[in-house]
Amino acid sequence: GLAGFAADNGRLLWSCARRSASSTYTPIARDDLVLSPNGYGGGLALFKVVVGEHGFRSEELSHQTMDLAAFQDCTAAVNDRLYLIERGAPICVDMKAGMRVWSGSSTNRRGRAALTWADGHLYIRNARGEVALVRTLSDGFTEKGQFQIPDHEQSVGVTSPVLANGRLWLRDNDRLFCYDVSG
Repeated sequence: GLAGFAADNGRLLWSCARRSASSTYTPIARDDLVLSPNGYGGGLALFKVVVGEHGFRSEELSHQTMDLAAFQDCTAAVNDRLYLIERGAPICVDMKAGMRVWSGSSTNRRGRAALTWADGHLYIRNARGEVALVRTLSDGFTEKGQFQIPDHEQSVGVTSPVLANGRLWLRDNDRLFCYDVSG
């Protein structure tokens, strides 16, 4: 489940149950809304935290069934959109409604993958060592390019790409790659 606590003394303010026994993704809070993705069959739930005369309470506003990887906590919240990876393909969710806006096609599935958002693009890296640059659109996405990490080492999971100061950083097990993407 999820819970909110007071910062000054740690007292419980509100809680809500989830459809799965455990939560493997970090919840995303925006104003009085909380989006909660979950990789153990819990899908994506949208909750509203409401102030009442007896304190706070939560209301589930929507729930979407999604097949999210259990240990691949990877989301990007941009304006009113939430980007996730479902079965290896990017998906977009309206954060205010908790509803899917678009899903990646079967040709873009990449197995376990992680994403990062920067400069109007998703940088997606998968467990096979493939990296893609994806421009998001209101009704889908366009892949602008991709490459293979040199001498990629097989892995079960994948770490999120990191962008800083015009550089793309990729960890491949015990190796670290840096690419100039300032172009």
